[in-house]
Amino acid sequence: NHFSAKFSHLFLSDGEIRLTPQTIKTLATKAGNLHQKVKSSFNEIENFNHTHDAAIKSIQTHFEGQIGYRYDKLEHSDVKSIINKLAKSLSGGVPKFYDTTAEGVLLSSLHDLQKDALDIKSNLEQMARDFENKDNEIANWLSIK
Repeated sequence: NHFSAKFSHLFLSDGEIRLTPQTIKTLATKAGNLHQKVKSSFNEIENFNHTHDAAIKSIQTHFEGQIGYRYDKLEHSDVKSIINKLAKSLSGGVPKFYDTTAEGVLLSSLHDLQKDALDIKSNLEQMARDFENKDNEIANWLSIK
């Protein structure tokens, strides 16, 4: 019922399933690779928050350092006020120049995808073990070595 081009390598020309422990292990490896890629992406996006905040703090410090000689009419509070006004939002008093709601949704989705990929990998590995065990059981039953 679900025969498609993406799964054609699992079927013989007459539609019979060509699923072996090795093909299942290969699929498990692919799911594991997906899990690692998603985990890496998740970590990079999480780390972006820290990089962003450090960059904004650096900009604020740069301009505050010029108050009194280059910008003699500004106060330290003016620099912070200008940055806050230009920011897309404030999160815990920290100015953010990106959509924090979208970030949260993305991180949540990546977390779910990461968990699903790991679950699929684990299930496929168990299927391959079960397949091999059943194959050995049938071979012993039929006295095939």
